[in-house]
Amino acid sequence: MDKIKEKSESFKSGLEKLGFQGDNALYFTDNTKNLPELEIAFHIETAKFIHKEITAIFVRKQLNGSYKPQVYLFDFTNRTFSEQIEDEIADIQRKIWSGGEVPMACFFFNTEIKIIDCTKHLTKDLKPEYLADKLKLVDEAHRLYNEQFAVKIKTGIFWEQEEIKGKFDFKNSAYDTLIQNIRKVTEKVTEKLSKELKKAPRELINKIIIQSILIKYLEETSDDEGKKLLTEKYFNKYNNSISFSDVLKKGKFSNLLNDLNKNFNGNVFKWETRELEQLESLDLSIVAKLLATDKISIEALQLEIGFPDWRYFEFKYIPVELISRLYEEFLGENKKDKGLFYTPSHLAKLLVDECLPVKKYKGIDLANFRILDPACGSGIFLVTAFKRLVQIWRLQHKLDKPNIDDLKKILRNIYGVDKEEQAVMLSSFSLSLALCNELKPIEVINKLRFDDLTKENIVSSDFFSLNVMGNLKFDLVIGNPPFKVGGINDYSKYWEIESKKVKIPQGQIALKFLSESFPFLKENGLVCLIIKSSGLLYNTTSTGYKNALFSNYNVVQLLDFTALARNKSLWDNGADVATAAIFVRNNKPDVSKNILHLTFRRTKATKDRIVFEIDEYDLHFVNRQTAIKNEFIWKNNLLGGGRIRNLIDKTSNSISFNQYLIDNECIVGEGFKVGSKGILKPPFIYTLKTLSTEAVNENRIAIESLKEIPKNQKFEKIPNELIFRSPNIIIKENIGNSKIPLHLNNIDFSYQHKIIGISSNIDTLKKIKKHFEKYNDLFRFFIFSCSGQVLVNLNTAILKKDLMNLPFDEISLSVYDLKIIDDVNSFMQDSLRHGEKSKALQQIRPNKLEPVLLNYGTEFSRALNSVFENKGKRFRLSDVVQLDGTSLIATVFRYDNKDKEPLFHKDFTKLNIDGLTNNEISAHLSVKRIIKLYPQKDTIVFIKPNQYRYWLSLIAYRDADKCFSDLSNQIEG
Repeated sequence: MDKIKEKSESFKSGLEKLGFQGDNALYFTDNTKNLPELEIAFHIETAKFIHKEITAIFVRKQLNGSYKPQVYLFDFTNRTFSEQIEDEIADIQRKIWSGGEVPMACFFFNTEIKIIDCTKHLTKDLKPEYLADKLKLVDEAHRLYNEQFAVKIKTGIFWEQEEIKGKFDFKNSAYDTLIQNIRKVTEKVTEKLSKELKKAPRELINKIIIQSILIKYLEETSDDEGKKLLTEKYFNKYNNSISFSDVLKKGKFSNLLNDLNKNFNGNVFKWETRELEQLESLDLSIVAKLLATDKISIEALQLEIGFPDWRYFEFKYIPVELISRLYEEFLGENKKDKGLFYTPSHLAKLLVDECLPVKKYKGIDLANFRILDPACGSGIFLVTAFKRLVQIWRLQHKLDKPNIDDLKKILRNIYGVDKEEQAVMLSSFSLSLALCNELKPIEVINKLRFDDLTKENIVSSDFFSLNVMGNLKFDLVIGNPPFKVGGINDYSKYWEIESKKVKIPQGQIALKFLSESFPFLKENGLVCLIIKSSGLLYNTTSTGYKNALFSNYNVVQLLDFTALARNKSLWDNGADVATAAIFVRNNKPDVSKNILHLTFRRTKATKDRIVFEIDEYDLHFVNRQTAIKNEFIWKNNLLGGGRIRNLIDKTSNSISFNQYLIDNECIVGEGFKVGSKGILKPPFIYTLKTLSTEAVNENRIAIESLKEIPKNQKFEKIPNELIFRSPNIIIKENIGNSKIPLHLNNIDFSYQHKIIGISSNIDTLKKIKKHFEKYNDLFRFFIFSCSGQVLVNLNTAILKKDLMNLPFDEISLSVYDLKIIDDVNSFMQDSLRHGEKSKALQQIRPNKLEPVLLNYGTEFSRALNSVFENKGKRFRLSDVVQLDGTSLIATVFRYDNKDKEPLFHKDFTKLNIDGLTNNEISAHLSVKRIIKLYPQKDTIVFIKPNQYRYWLSLIAYRDADKCFSDLSNQIEG
């Protein structure tokens, strides 16, 4: 930080205005000595690769202790803003956007600061995308861009402010835009080549496009000095071409491929003779046009077909793993039907970070560290892991750069398997490209000869085949296998473990991959696979599999992305599938350590890939016996954890609704089911009118919608006739907006299988209705907290068994219970459904601030005082402070015998809390967004964002529970 003394006064003034000055998350690119974490050196390297004049980077600490750059800072105080400078800023934005990592850049001039949104490409006239234009250094501090700006960035509060939510969006990233462009390229090329060939093989078209992108990437690759890998001179021999596009126009693509195959070896550019002959007969000028980057060609092309402007892109700055992921667009059709959800790069990076953290570089034996992806696709995990191993090599060698032999040694320990031969070829391409990326262009051309990775390392095979990897054992098995239910129909449906056969739940092939990975691991080796969370964590049919897994292997943690399934917030292809990543060590369970269950929320920053957003309330620690015996613990955690489990346990001795119905001799069933296999046609069904499922809601049954059943209709399933006859209870399998849709009915009619009917005497039916009315809130809470369906696979639909499992006794509910029920029903379930738009993540409105904070204070104090109240001394909320300009709230609790109303104010300094200053608060916020402090005896301070979720009763109880052990030695009787 001493380097700041050498900067200009204007730059220092700008840093101070935005709160960067002296911040421990700010690192200058000309000072890589004495870094607190060596990982930051790599972020500085990347920044300088993007642009040599980046002055500093501002980072945010992530959940695993790794860092993610959030802002690039440029000292332009020795320049005067002009049109030429603006063009330079536009060029910088294009490069940062192409890199896809950093959302923002700040440019400091003598009298102003310009802030650029780097999640978007340039404007239509190729100008920078300004967030804050001409932020004057002498002006009154802007509310969004002031001295608390740095604090807001590193705590994530900035991205959640209402004025910001609509601005940043990595869904407009270079990668996503590139995908859209490539799809258009494929469409146009297919259309064009189909006219030239009687049958234009899709494989040939895909191969042309894939190899063209690869060559385009290589063409634009250059080193720090601007030396290119494929120069104009290289292309010159193809009829005096000066670029790859020229080669395509002049019909010399096959010649170029032959030469590249000789130059690079390893079959990366190898084409069959028949394919090359087909190439020679094709006019590939359309491909040349679609990959053009010069202004004249682009403008002509846009006029011709309305194609996007490729000048937005800088191919050489697009991370190699994104190029790898890009290729997956070409891996066959019907990906979703096959359960294929290709891994977004930010998720692959997160999991590799977790498995191979940079800070543990000393413990990695690179010579023998083997990695396997059992369903490698185009190799995004392998490429990401290879890059991490290269970083580890460099850390072990004082940041020196590895030579070709060193890199090949690392590469020889990277393995992958995939059934699709094309996927194997793409993985090989991707890894070869990653290897090139670590070398200077001159080394690639003069020295590099690719090994053919498809011979031993990247294998085209069925992972479940005998001896697919021979006798090799691996330190890490990592990947994203298919999720398809019933996908193991061609294999054994059992996991053979400890002389027992355990059924694979729902035939989930991802869980087959998990259980079959263990024989490939070294002792203490780690498997990290993405699985469908409903299949393992939330479905009651997975109990046996979970028991076997948690009893026999050391499950370390589960990163649960279920909440990100809603609104298609995780997967590149817009899939809506609930997933989790499971980490398991190949050794016996460590009973001394709990399993971390980390539940991600759908925040603005997470959804838009700025950073995976978590805080301490997302961390849940589950002991192994609970993991084995409590099937609802994962859903309890998903909804907030804490005392939810206690309330569920409280009802565990109650008789179930199902048992109540049996004891009272009720007839229960779901309605009829129509289907293509239907053969049933009982006469009674045609005498009843029928009602659609949609005609039943929580308020009424739309009897006017009754209609006749066609006489030729046949049924797959017909229940007992009595459930259609009145009087009966009708329950729709839905959670409802405010109550479960249950009605006492007095009209005969039929209905479909998403409605449950109960037939009994009228007195029993009335008792059922009355009980549901009395315990409606508890029942909805119970279903939210225990159902494997609602909020996991679907938003509001529930299952019959969810209703049948309801506790059906008279239940005494405490104040704590009622508060928890209300929080889950009103806030937590809504946050899973609506994420960043939910009320839980909204700022507390000014007129609601006082009641919300008073409730939090009351419930936190109530929970602590149940243990610590003594001789008139008790905890009380004494002060609430809105920290000016930060979107943060501080609550102060004191343990005394005073009876005063809490004071609400904005000046923290008036509290007279020894040693607690704004600077100290800022220092704490650099690590996490939630602060708990004990600044002096008998005082507790919480500082948290101004959002509803942090100030609920449920959270007050979690805070109090965590304080119990802290306080036990502090407070005297």
